Amino acid sequence: MSYKVLLVDDELVDLEWLKRRVDWPELNLEVIATANSGFSALRILKEQQVDILISDIKMPIMSGLELAQKAKEIRPNLKIAFISGHEDFAYARQAIRLNAFGYVLKPVKDQELLELLQSIRDVLNNENVNANPNIKFKDTITLFKDEMLHQWLSGTNKNVDCELLEYYGIIVKGSKCNAAVIEVDDVKSKLSLYNDNERIEILHKCTDMIVDYINYEHLGYYYFYDERLITIILKEFDPAVLNYLLMRLVEKIKKNSTLTITIGLSGECESVEDLPKYYKNAKEALEYKMFIGKSKLVCYENLPKVQFKSQVDIEFKLKTIFSSIIENNLLKLNDSVEDLFHDVKDFRTKKAVYNFTINFISRLEAMLQKNGDDVHNIFEQQLINFEIAENFETIEDIKDWLVMKLSNVSKKLSERNQNKDKKIINDMKKYVEDHIEDKIHLKEVADYFGFSPNYLGHMFKEATNEKFGDYLIGVSMERAGKYLLDPLIKIYEICDRVGYRNILYFNRQFKEHYGMTPTDYRKRNRV
Repeated sequence: MSYKVLLVDDELVDLEWLKRRVDWPELNLEVIATANSGFSALRILKEQQVDILISDIKMPIMSGLELAQKAKEIRPNLKIAFISGHEDFAYARQAIRLNAFGYVLKPVKDQELLELLQSIRDVLNNENVNANPNIKFKDTITLFKDEMLHQWLSGTNKNVDCELLEYYGIIVKGSKCNAAVIEVDDVKSKLSLYNDNERIEILHKCTDMIVDYINYEHLGYYYFYDERLITIILKEFDPAVLNYLLMRLVEKIKKNSTLTITIGLSGECESVEDLPKYYKNAKEALEYKMFIGKSKLVCYENLPKVQFKSQVDIEFKLKTIFSSIIENNLLKLNDSVEDLFHDVKDFRTKKAVYNFTINFISRLEAMLQKNGDDVHNIFEQQLINFEIAENFETIEDIKDWLVMKLSNVSKKLSERNQNKDKKIINDMKKYVEDHIEDKIHLKEVADYFGFSPNYLGHMFKEATNEKFGDYLIGVSMERAGKYLLDPLIKIYEICDRVGYRNILYFNRQFKEHYGMTPTDYRKRNRV
């Protein structure tokens, strides 16, 4: 059974660190949400089932202790643990009064955090068994066997008695075996459009087909430790036959379900005592779907035996992507992202890919902010998405998401800059209208708006498809036309008012603008 965990910390970096520090599925725990304030946490507690709350103590406005008090009112059976950098007995004493399960000080030691979470999980397991009188003894034994096997395979308990595993029929000493881990692909993304009951029904239909197939083909002992993951201790098979049977399972699910599965398969284990090592190999093979895609059988023995990279020099590629965003060149952007991930396929682990992606996005966001483009204000959220590790399962998924996200950023920035330029152009036009009789020139307008004359002239031409000088002449002529309607104002006076010293030059430009001389214009428009 998987328990739901809510993580709370006002520091996003600490929150992400905590989420990544623990292999939650290995503990049968699932982080269903994170919150950076007590108010957000309370909203999540009201809307979702939460079994465990882990919170920083000292947070602004609502402290972790205040949050715990209110959380207990919403969910009385909630298990609460605190993580804090404040080594103060007063905090610990208050936590004890709130029946907090534990109190861990920063910097947190991995083993200390792991032991705390294991203790909380074990207490929840005991409570569930004792609280439900309908759980049969047989079911309790099954839960015990699965938990014991999982702890042994995952290395959290190396003292499991293999004799006991043999007694329960899980392993057969002296025989060969394999380990396989089955993962249901894209559970979150594919089922996001369904309601809770529909999601459960679709997922259960898929896992039921997997279990029926395992039993029908007598593949071996299996257990669930996550809604998406099934481990099988496979019986001794000819390698070709085993690959065929597992590949047929992949195809069966693909054909008969909305979902697909990927299987990671270890090599053949000569001795069951070595199964934990082979289980690790099966998980590593499964992780390789990040690089080759989903709905496949991935054999550990077929993984490339080369020196994988752990990082890529992204400076040049980062600048190329940044320039394509600023230029709103979507074709260049797509090619640049493709080039960026060309070397990422040689990374060794999913975690390396995720860390690389988040580091890249963080640096790109910093470049945009340095350029004066506040992505947070444009989207009312951060460009970086800390949930990426949970939502995407392959490099192609990440690339597609990144191109979509950055294209959206580019379009938004382009629209914003166009609106900004439009406002500046309108302000310039108003300034010219107000000061046309002051004999203004491009340099004066550029100085007023804080631009160089060349840049302002270029921006004006790009926005209006008209040279600034021609616009200036047009405004002068329009103003002159208004003055000519007053017969008391002499033409030479009008010439001077609109900034012309040479009346012959004024007459020539007026005729070019209106198709007639100032005198003819006055006669034609005489009231």
